[in-house]
Amino acid sequence: MSEQNFEGHYAGFISRLFAFGIDAIIIVVILAASSMTVNVIDNIFVLPRPTGETPQIDPVWAAQGFLMTLTAVIYFPFFWVFTGHTPGMFLMGLTTVTLEGERLSLWRAVVRTIGFFLSAFLFFLGFLWILIDNRRQGWHDKMAGTCVIYNWPARPDENFLRKRLDSG
Repeated sequence: MSEQNFEGHYAGFISRLFAFGIDAIIIVVILAASSMTVNVIDNIFVLPRPTGETPQIDPVWAAQGFLMTLTAVIYFPFFWVFTGHTPGMFLMGLTTVTLEGERLSLWRAVVRTIGFFLSAFLFFLGFLWILIDNRRQGWHDKMAGTCVIYNWPARPDENFLRKRLDSG
């Protein structure tokens, strides 16, 4: 398969940043709800706490850490594979596709998620790369062979004003 040219449809840095911000808020709400759920379960069943001199893992902290990790690792790939966009991307009119214009496979979504962490690891240079790349790809996009596009044409619509005048 050959790569498609999505000229005029590649999503810019600011749109993607806002989408990520919306997703971050959703993830924080999910994490807060899961943390409260674990605390309620702990209060109902009174989970045993570590005692003594030897360091042990607190089961409540372990459960919360597990849920936090699970949420962070599953959230993005789940939405990319099943809908093509996260809720934040949906609200911003963005979709993640392969360079051929197809929906992501699970493997590509996992690679892209790993790339997210690598893009952030070196002072967020992988995300800043979106600003200078012609296809607006970050390092995570390059690793997974993906791009983020607008769901609507990003070019100006010359007929928009004419249509408004004709209908009014």
